[in-house]
Amino acid sequence: MIQSKTRQLAYTGLMTALVFIATRLITIPIPRGYIHLGDAMIFLTALMLKWKYGAFASGVGSALADLLSPYAIWTLPTLIVKSIMCIIVAFTLQSDKKRFTAISIAFCAIWGSLLIGFRYVIGIQVPKDPSTYIDAVGYRGIENTEELLAFTNTLQNMLVLIAIAFVLAILIIVFRLKKSQGSFEVLKQFVGFSFAGMWMVIGYYITEIILYGHYITPIFSVPFNVIQFLIGILIAQTIFISLKQVKKSN
Repeated sequence: MIQSKTRQLAYTGLMTALVFIATRLITIPIPRGYIHLGDAMIFLTALMLKWKYGAFASGVGSALADLLSPYAIWTLPTLIVKSIMCIIVAFTLQSDKKRFTAISIAFCAIWGSLLIGFRYVIGIQVPKDPSTYIDAVGYRGIENTEELLAFTNTLQNMLVLIAIAFVLAILIIVFRLKKSQGSFEVLKQFVGFSFAGMWMVIGYYITEIILYGHYITPIFSVPFNVIQFLIGILIAQTIFISLKQVKKSN
């Protein structure tokens, strides 16, 4: 992590710009928004800067991207959600093994309960009045209730698989901590990124409820948000490891 205050300020400006560029310009359109690489830059920012500087760069860079896009209504929620993402990562990275284990267990419980809860909610509500939700997934070419119900079943399975995969991954990480000292920091990065990603899913889910007045249709965005922060984890850790190797060689 960068220590000098002058460098912190310089890198804060740089990372703010990188978050903005990755969010605004490197995008894959989806309904009501887009998948972007901004999360990768946010995770990288959390690794490089102290939490206050990182929170500023993450929140402001992401909020500016929304402000200058067709989705300006999301500017304030994005500022809050993305800033807190960086703070969550920083908090996790600063934890000792005992606190890290508690964080991992909390992540398993919250994330697993949330996604399985989403599964049962859409499984119960969508079949009651499927025509209400066709527009939410129309981009997939779904035109009738039969196709919607088939997609809902697929989405239910996806949510359960995501929940199980993350819970298993965190349990394996906690177990490995007892046997591996050298990889502790890398493991904390993964858990911190994952917890921050979970917060993003929750934050945007709540935001969609407030903006659109419905608690079912935002669930259809959950898998896209998960894919987005998973890509962000892979890119951020790859870049960070590469930067460390370059620094060592110099």
